[in-house]
Formats: sequence, structure tokens, C-alpha cells
Amino acid sequence: MKAVIMAGGLGQRLRPFTYVTPKPLLPVNNMCSIEFLIKELKNYNVEEVFISVNYLKEKFDVCYSYEKKYGVKITLIEEEERMGTVGSLSLMKNFLDDNFIVLNGDLFTSINYKKMLNKFNKTAADAMICVKKEATTSPYGVVSYDEKDQLIAITEKPTYFDWINAGIYLFSPGIISHIKKEFFDMPDLLRTLKKENKKIIIFDIGEKWLDIGKVEDYEEASTIINNW
Repeated sequence: MKAVIMAGGLGQRLRPFTYVTPKPLLPVNNMCSIEFLIKELKNYNVEEVFISVNYLKEKFDVCYSYEKKYGVKITLIEEEERMGTVGSLSLMKNFLDDNFIVLNGDLFTSINYKKMLNKFNKTAADAMICVKKEATTSPYGVVSYDEKDQLIAITEKPTYFDWINAGIYLFSPGIISHIKKEFFDMPDLLRTLKKENKKIIIFDIGEKWLDIGKVEDYEEASTIINNW
């Protein structure tokens, strides 16, 4: 198995932290998210990881130190111009000749990649989207009423549950032929695959997942990961 970590984003929501350090290299408990992902992937025998870089690309040379530390081959793929969340896969078509994992670079997650791959193979899918159940609590009292505008109930600050995209994917190698060598986001790819009736399935990754995309998430990350 091979994996691709997308790390070319600007990290604008994490400024000022990301003015000098790219988001995937920001330390949490003395380990950045890219190192955390590589360590977890190695636990499931992923032997080669490609890292797509653009913003502050020179900072990612530190990733080569993970080759010896974890016994994983690391290759940095440079986007000369920003190519969106998935466009840089078009630069790797000669390397990804088997099923491969794609991950957002700002994640801390501990999931069962073997179980994920087994489901993918068993269902003969073309693409897999990892999902997580997320709770959202409304700050308001929510009013429900009938067709005659009569009150049914008022629920104070209800909690809703949704399945969110966890930023982790599994693809068959033929998927790359659908990716244009230009700015191309993951929703663009998934819409293209749906139009062509490709089989796209989901995988529930469970609870051990954290996106450090926002300042408040980053500031709480150490405590959350320590409680896993």
C-alpha cells in the first residue's frame, strides 16, 4: 500500500501560527500531524508515502527524517501552482499503480486501515470516503409547528448528529485518469465519479479523529489526543 498526504494548503484559518510554519508541521505534544499520520500508516505496513507540498514547501524537508525513523519511503511532490485538494494526484500517476490512501495533512487520527482496505476490496469499490459522526448543538431554542401554525414543541438547544467527511479516502489506481492537471478539488472528483457511475462507498472511522484546521481546535489538540 501507498499513501498520499495533501499538505499544500495555506492554513489561513490558523494564522498567525501558519505565517512561518505550514499547518501540517505545527507541533502537538512534540509531534506534528504529518509525522503522526506516517507513524500510524507504518503500523499497517504502508511502505511509501507521497507528500504534496506548495505553501512554505522548503519547510517540509524535515519529513525526510521520518524515512529512517519509521522505515517508510518519503517523496515530496511539489505543486508549482496550487492545485486544489486533489489536483496534485495528476503528478503521481506513474507511481500509484495499486489501491492507495489519500489523507488531508492536518489530521490526527487513529483508524484501522486494514479493516478499511478489506471493506474496499470486498465491495469491489472504486472509491471510499471515510466518515465520522459529529454532534452539533444549536445555541437556540428550536420551535416545531404543524401545517396550521400551531405549536408542537420547543426544544432548548437540541443536538443534531451528521456524518462528516473525515478527509481520508481510498482509491483504485484508475481514478487518477479522471483528475485534471489543474486546480481540482475533491468534490469535483467525486461528482465526476458519480456521473460515470463509479462505485463510491463510505467507511466509519470511529471517534479518534481531530482536524486542527481552526485556532480553537489546535489549542485543544494536546488535551484531546492525550485522552485517546
